[in-house]
Amino acid sequence: MTKIWKDYDGQLDNKLKINHRILKSISMDKVKSMLSEFRISSIIELLIEIPFVYYLIHFVIGQWLTIQFVLPALILIALMLLSVTLNAYKLSTMMTIGYNASVIGVQKKLQRLWYYERMDINSLYVAIPVFTFCFFIVFAKALLGINLYHFFGIWWGYHLLGTLVIAIIIVWFLKKFPDKNMAKAMKFLEEIKGFEQEG
Repeated sequence: MTKIWKDYDGQLDNKLKINHRILKSISMDKVKSMLSEFRISSIIELLIEIPFVYYLIHFVIGQWLTIQFVLPALILIALMLLSVTLNAYKLSTMMTIGYNASVIGVQKKLQRLWYYERMDINSLYVAIPVFTFCFFIVFAKALLGINLYHFFGIWWGYHLLGTLVIAIIIVWFLKKFPDKNMAKAMKFLEEIKGFEQEG
């Protein structure tokens, strides 16, 4: 009788472990699904940014002796490389979310992603005015052969004011309506954390 009970306890323990693994696997799949839009947006940005950097490098090579055009192009390259690095980090972080990852570990990763996303949004106050200023100079020269420095004056003041207003509106909107899926994923992980500790 004792042997039967031990065998039964062993079978029950194995079944519980299997069920625990299945539940954790399903839970991590759910978290990854919640982050799908976040992942897709990072991929789309990379697909745009990398060819853009390639184009800008060729522009710099072609305009190497004209610092007035090289400088804004280099600023654009720097901004794009920062964005490429951030998006690559986001994707690599999301790719490490799997069954073998602990719930607490995934929570920390999502908290880092959320922090960098907030930082990225706040940077728009500066990035939008600087990016558009440099973008107009470079592409007016590259596509139209126009030197916008000849029109430097009150127009640039209006440009700066307009882009600051646009940046404020965009940042307000992004903060007012944040990515709810990220918050849902973090809440879901908090709910299943106790279960992992029991397992």
